[in-house]
Amino acid sequence: MHTDKKNSEHWIWQTALLLSAGLFFLVPAFAAAATLSLVPSNSTVLVGSTVTVSAFVNSGGVAINSAEGNLSFPRNLFDVVSINTDASLFTLWIAAPAYDGNSTISWNGGLPSPGYQGSNGKLFSVILRAKTSGSATLSLVNGAVRANDGLGTDVLGGVSGATIIVTQASVVPPSTSPPATSAMVKITSPTHPDSSKAYRAETAKFDFDIPRGVDQIR
Repeated sequence: MHTDKKNSEHWIWQTALLLSAGLFFLVPAFAAAATLSLVPSNSTVLVGSTVTVSAFVNSGGVAINSAEGNLSFPRNLFDVVSINTDASLFTLWIAAPAYDGNSTISWNGGLPSPGYQGSNGKLFSVILRAKTSGSATLSLVNGAVRANDGLGTDVLGGVSGATIIVTQASVVPPSTSPPATSAMVKITSPTHPDSSKAYRAETAKFDFDIPRGVDQIR
């Protein structure tokens, strides 16, 4: 009886270990390697001009089927002109990229199985117009990238934002020089008629006509 009990306990432990191992292989294990980024990461624009910033996803070697997050920017430096998803890898939007009227653009989108696996998946683009000079940091916050594993596993491992320098256009001062002209001015002298000769007179008189369209002569 003692031996039978011992064998029974041993069989139960073996069965439990096998079940645990089976469950381990059934549940996929993903390293949090996906990234969200803004492109270009650095740029310089003039006040009054526009800049296009795009959000991209790198799946990190894992097939993904959705991503979400917020793009924040300084409202005092930029206005949102438009948001475009025409070239997006996502075909389904729980919440298409939208501006909240303050300083945030939010999105939540995806695509059917088998999902997306790659390093340069475009999500959306936003055109911003610079309002005043300064240094702007654009950030991706509250993000998630979910694996195409049927469980919605978040595999986001990192984000990278962008820095935009807004500068004033340089002002060129008006020229103080008289306008140049290619018109020829004919000069004559009743006191010194021949320019190749020397004259004893200490004073000279010169006559010239101002060409049509000339305002100043120096």
